[in-house]
Amino acid sequence: MAKTRKNRSSSPRLGVWLFGAYGGLATTVVVGTRAIARGLAAPHGLTTATPAAAGIDWQPLEGIVFGGHEIRRSDYRSAAAEIQARTGSLPPELLQPLQKDLAAASANVVPGVLANAGRTITELADPPRGGRGKAERLTLRQQVARVQSDLRAFQERHRLDRIVCVNLTSTEPPLRPSPAHRTLAAFERALDADRQQVVRPSAIYAYAAATMGLPFVHFTPSNSALLPAIQQAFAANRAPW
Repeated sequence: MAKTRKNRSSSPRLGVWLFGAYGGLATTVVVGTRAIARGLAAPHGLTTATPAAAGIDWQPLEGIVFGGHEIRRSDYRSAAAEIQARTGSLPPELLQPLQKDLAAASANVVPGVLANAGRTITELADPPRGGRGKAERLTLRQQVARVQSDLRAFQERHRLDRIVCVNLTSTEPPLRPSPAHRTLAAFERALDADRQQVVRPSAIYAYAAATMGLPFVHFTPSNSALLPAIQQAFAANRAPW
């Protein structure tokens, strides 16, 4: 997969892929970005809009396209309404003009993975509908391949110059250190052997991004995303993390 594409417009197009796409933080990121881009909200608290960031050629907000993986069936309109009901932070007068934007972002969200996720997270997941996402058991290698296929399709469909992955999944149970985590070669042998007990979903997402050479922002306090083996994968592929 090419990490960049030749620009097809004057403004570069950046894909932001959110693991945990319909969570509270991810939803607020999507709504806030689109609201600021459309002039519906001021960039309060946005570091890139402060004097300290002046003079840096930042990615224009209007050129950001959102997508992601999610284990629950929902959409950004519903997720934002839930946030508004709980906190009052996303009022209807802000959301109403963004309905088309939120629908477009929702169309880019696909089913996530649940490899050894733990009971609490597994119980959050909605039963899959028929067709794509059917509850067959996928091997670890198949799960990695599916995540990477989703990322490639997203980039191609939206003619993106580049993609940044952001981990905003629910906090996973701590993963006990294992010899399989010490080196990239050992981790990949565990993937080949389908040793599901040595991973969590964040490990699958991070490894998929690392081996595609994609930047990865890890926001969730789960220890599985940046195992020593996965850090080696990022370094080997010169991918920022």
